[in-house]
Amino acid sequence: MVQSLEQLVVQVIEAGASDLILMVGEPPIMKQGGKVVRLTTAAPLAAAAVEGYLASLATPEQIKRFQQDRQLDLAYMNAEGERFRVNVFFQRNLPSLVLRHIPAKIRSLAELGLPPIFSELIQHDSGLVLLVGPTGSGKSTTMAAMVRQVNETQERHIITLEDPIEYMHHSMRSIIQQREVGMDVHSFAEGLRVALREAPDVILLGEMRDYESTAAAITVAETGHLVLSTIHANSATQTPDRIIDMFPEGAKTQTRLQLADLLIAVVSQRLVPRIDGGLEVVCEVMIANTAVRNAIRGANTNQLPNIIQTGKGEGMQLLDDELVRRVQSSTIQPEVALQYANDPVMMRRQLYGY
Repeated sequence: MVQSLEQLVVQVIEAGASDLILMVGEPPIMKQGGKVVRLTTAAPLAAAAVEGYLASLATPEQIKRFQQDRQLDLAYMNAEGERFRVNVFFQRNLPSLVLRHIPAKIRSLAELGLPPIFSELIQHDSGLVLLVGPTGSGKSTTMAAMVRQVNETQERHIITLEDPIEYMHHSMRSIIQQREVGMDVHSFAEGLRVALREAPDVILLGEMRDYESTAAAITVAETGHLVLSTIHANSATQTPDRIIDMFPEGAKTQTRLQLADLLIAVVSQRLVPRIDGGLEVVCEVMIANTAVRNAIRGANTNQLPNIIQTGKGEGMQLLDDELVRRVQSSTIQPEVALQYANDPVMMRRQLYGY
């Protein structure tokens, strides 16, 4: 007997799992502590079962868009009010679903174990604070914690642009308005353009995913707003070049100068398995001090790792140095640190001497 979606998400929540994966030919799968766990008590799913799960989640209009675009992002809330971010896609021309559990409670920066420098980053009135890292590295959770901090401590107007809305915020000292791409606004770029007429102080942009949204984010930051966003990059030091490469050749120099002036910080993070079970956040932090700005402005981004190394007193840290520190404090295994390192060869020398 095929379990209902409601039954499956209850199991995910009770197990403390992060994701539910539904694909043809496999039983329902959870990701628990970063590991794949098959629900062996359930039978492999037929295509009709996966299509049935999709029909219970999406409207007819969304299913039509899925058939056209071959992928779909949406949000789902079960009867108990637990929220999930859902991605629907095709593999081998068959539908698959991945549901990411979004906890109702937004954890604080301290509860996430993030460095104290995070509280300082959101004190700025304008500029760009960027979070980078692979999918599933906790960027959305960190951004939600940053918005919570602003909401609890400052009187600001916060607008979020998300695809879909994940964490639900409630206005406290700040006023928060959350807009969903595809429902409240057509695109990130359009949402940013009209946001300038909505009297915002802080804008959370779910992702700088293309030239249009990135150019609009830079314009918004340039006009005196604090912009928090994510971008796909391998490290904090690679992020400036990743942004500049999105722009046409004739605009790269101007973008480099704008970015050097507007950047506040870039944080790269990973969710790393702990020795005692579970996951913890490990961060690389690059603060845009004078040396960082000069390196970006002069197209000398190869200097950024050394600048971070010498800027520890300002709250900067390299991901690999932090991984080594966690190994030395017996928090994570050496081989796990090597798996997540930006430079595993150098880290191996640090850990093993060869």
